[in-house]
Amino acid sequence: MPTFNYGRVLKLLPMCLFGLSLWAAELSSAKTIIEDSSHYVVPVATDAAMIGQLLLVHIRYHGDGSNQLELDDSTRAMLADVQPGGVVLYGANISSAQQVRKLIADIRGVLRIPPFIAIDEEGGRVSRIRGLAGTVIIPPARNLALRGQDAIEKAYTIIGTELAALNINMDLAPVADLGFYPALSFLGDRAFSSNPEIVSQAVATAVTALQASGVIAVVKHFPGHGRTQDNSHETSSAITATRAELEADLRPFRTAFAVGAGGLMTAHVAYPALDATGLAASISEPILQGLARRELGFKGLIVTDAIEMRGLAPKDSEKDAALAAFMAGADLLMGPTNPLEIRNHLTKALSPSNIKTVETRAARARLLDSYRRIMMTKYTYRIAPPQY
Repeated sequence: MPTFNYGRVLKLLPMCLFGLSLWAAELSSAKTIIEDSSHYVVPVATDAAMIGQLLLVHIRYHGDGSNQLELDDSTRAMLADVQPGGVVLYGANISSAQQVRKLIADIRGVLRIPPFIAIDEEGGRVSRIRGLAGTVIIPPARNLALRGQDAIEKAYTIIGTELAALNINMDLAPVADLGFYPALSFLGDRAFSSNPEIVSQAVATAVTALQASGVIAVVKHFPGHGRTQDNSHETSSAITATRAELEADLRPFRTAFAVGAGGLMTAHVAYPALDATGLAASISEPILQGLARRELGFKGLIVTDAIEMRGLAPKDSEKDAALAAFMAGADLLMGPTNPLEIRNHLTKALSPSNIKTVETRAARARLLDSYRRIMMTKYTYRIAPPQY
């Protein structure tokens, strides 16, 4: 029988006590650690899981074109296979509060990582929950701005409270574009004003009110859609303003970032003064990484406008557009027509056997960066439980 070595124990004792003191300090500061994102541990995930988190999918209709108010078998199978980071709901997915809560519960039941549940809820004519029993009809942004900051705060507090009660945790709002064309059917009264000071104050108020309700605000359409009369849902376009002129358009976004907006949505519009290649902002590294991240210091999620829109991919396929947006700096790729196809294309494109070593490293760094940012946001907004 081995002899018990008291000398060795005495030597190890200070180390053990030191370790215990660190453990005690860790426990005593748990609240601080949870609130300090730098201490979060993002769980290890497979490539498939990380790439799935990049997708923010639409489930608007059944295969026969009818409204998808409950998950059908094909949608359930797609969600189970792709495991997307989130789902966007539309009016076609909503008929009653009870129904939409059940739909969201079913979505969550299929997904291993709790998802973003996003919606376009601006008030005015872009309101997906308008008509639900007990909801308040919110005027359009331009009308709210005419009534002042108190009206904007009240409106977006109501929106945030109503969305949170439905278990929706992300609002693709407010609009931060300058409204140069009030009669424009695409934007029009969705913009608070053409005055950058008014828009900046309004956006800051709206973002703060939404996020105080626990709903992530995604300001749109970066770096500003207001100078074009083209609808990026239908066609590609370019804004030829100078960089000095575009400072006015950027001002509301700067203010939104300063108050901690959780996300920005990109514009499918080209800005030659910001990227001489003529690429749309959604697939432009100089605009997403250079301007938004490095120059303006944005820390939140970069969300593309819908990949399926013709303003982004009139020349490229959705697959190529999705990959280009991801490599340019987008964290969430919204609304591909075929999420499984996009997931498989990204998986193949990011495989070391398909790209050069330097490109592989850059792609891996992008994937890990976006995955960490997505998970950190889910921790922060209590969508997924934190690990530390």
